[in-house]
Amino acid sequence: MYSGDHPVAGRWGVHIEAQVRRDSIITKWDRLLFRNGVNYKLNDSVVLSAGHFYIRKFPTGDFSPSTAEHRIYEQASFSENSGAWTLGHRVRFEQLFEEGSYQNRLRYRFETRRGLSRSYFLRLSAEPQVRFGFNSRGRTFDQLRLYSAIGRKLSRYWSMETGYMYQYIVPQFGNVFQSNHILRIEVTSKAPL
Repeated sequence: MYSGDHPVAGRWGVHIEAQVRRDSIITKWDRLLFRNGVNYKLNDSVVLSAGHFYIRKFPTGDFSPSTAEHRIYEQASFSENSGAWTLGHRVRFEQLFEEGSYQNRLRYRFETRRGLSRSYFLRLSAEPQVRFGFNSRGRTFDQLRLYSAIGRKLSRYWSMETGYMYQYIVPQFGNVFQSNHILRIEVTSKAPL
């Protein structure tokens, strides 16, 4: 996964993200994601963003076709220092368009980071997600993501982390609940464009 929040001019910046998700111990394609957006730094603690996701889902079995999904999102990110810990909050609204259907989703992520040394850090996060709106039928709760990682600052602008994500997915209808155990490798950049 690559995630970059790049300053462009003044308070404005762009977000560029690409994810490759593999399954069955990386032997099968699962998803390919691209997310881009515009960031506006309101102050040192608050960033407002809006943008677009494109997700290509690959077949996962005999009866699951390959699909494409588009998402529009709006979000606010807040950060604060609390001693040795940096705390972060992100609230994201998403409008999901997939195969002729439309849904709204609200995601809230709480994240904390702690420096372990000059170069290494620990990152922990929890992110519940809920469906809402006039077209939300079935279950409201969508999923929960729990994440822990060890990261390394590579330079002033670049870092890399490796972590474990637990993802619990609740179906909108039916009784097929999913528990996914995910190895995540992420390269992050804040280099100016």
